[in-house]
Amino acid sequence: MRHRLPRLLFAVFFSFAVLLAARPAAARGAPQGILTSTPMADGAVVHFVAEGETLAGIAEAYGVSMDEIRSLNGLAPSSSAIFPNQKLIIRLAPTVTLTPTITPVTPRPTRSPTPLTPTRTPAPTRTPAPTLTPTPTTNPLVAAATGFVDAYRRQLLIAMVALCAAGLAWTVWSGFARK
Repeated sequence: MRHRLPRLLFAVFFSFAVLLAARPAAARGAPQGILTSTPMADGAVVHFVAEGETLAGIAEAYGVSMDEIRSLNGLAPSSSAIFPNQKLIIRLAPTVTLTPTITPVTPRPTRSPTPLTPTRTPAPTRTPAPTLTPTPTTNPLVAAATGFVDAYRRQLLIAMVALCAAGLAWTVWSGFARK
């Protein structure tokens, strides 16, 4: 009987931690959707971070990658840290290209045609083959784990605290139990 109580306590705490981490986003109080900003007059899009928003969620809401947001805002390549009321540039204003207008020019008078002498056609030359440039890619498992940790950071913390509390309780109880 005295060996069953610590196991029972551990099972209860562990089950509580798992249930807490597995709650849906609506029950945790996370935002249901990110309110996207409309483009400014010049076409640029700027987002002000609200409480509970993540970089991954903002990137998904605007349909851009997290790397694009990081590069536009000078964030570290692996950073996902953003803060409430922070101003994030999502898209820059498009560059304006001027369309040239063609003005008609009156042709100059030409002389009478002169016979042309045939010219030699140059021989084709070889074009060098393009060289491959390696591009760094992230491991999909690392990216998935990072996304999971970003999405469930608070729940994982609570689960770890509960697990540590259960271990401490078991250690204290087993230390005072008489043999």
